[in-house]
Amino acid sequence: KVSELINSLRNISRDSTNDDFTETRICDLLSDAVNMTEERFKVNNIQFNVNFRNLSEKTTIQCQRLQISQVLINLVNNANDAISHLDNKWIHINIERSNNKIKFSVMDSGTGIPEAIAEKLFEPMFTTKDIGKGTGLGLSISCEIILRHNGKLYLDKQSPNTCFIIELPVNHTTQLL
Repeated sequence: KVSELINSLRNISRDSTNDDFTETRICDLLSDAVNMTEERFKVNNIQFNVNFRNLSEKTTIQCQRLQISQVLINLVNNANDAISHLDNKWIHINIERSNNKIKFSVMDSGTGIPEAIAEKLFEPMFTTKDIGKGTGLGLSISCEIILRHNGKLYLDKQSPNTCFIIELPVNHTTQLL
């Protein structure tokens, strides 16, 4: 377990911006995110689960693995921070395939984000966290990564809980509509 965590830290900490787009199993992306965050779930008593719809965990996607893992880690860490004070604490990642795209939904037990804050979420340097707790760069960097993958990252404003959606093309050359 320790060696998995060390390998994850090594991979995530290096510059992967220019990595090739390769066939990557969905389960490997999730493994990267879980290895980096699961201890926080235990400490904060957060229920965490992953659900697959219309695909298996062995389904592949063409991506820069470390870049997409970084986005998932950021979303899960943000969810963890947002719900840490709640009595009912859970985070669900739902993954589904629809035609030529994979959709990741990262949902937590929070009740959503006020519109005034939601408008600024993806702006660089915007944060709702206390000084020293966040830089305000996570979501803006995540959005740039997803755009480089011809995908979309957005807040699902229709969800009764706080939910961020990542949509990625299965093949990197595929453009989303």
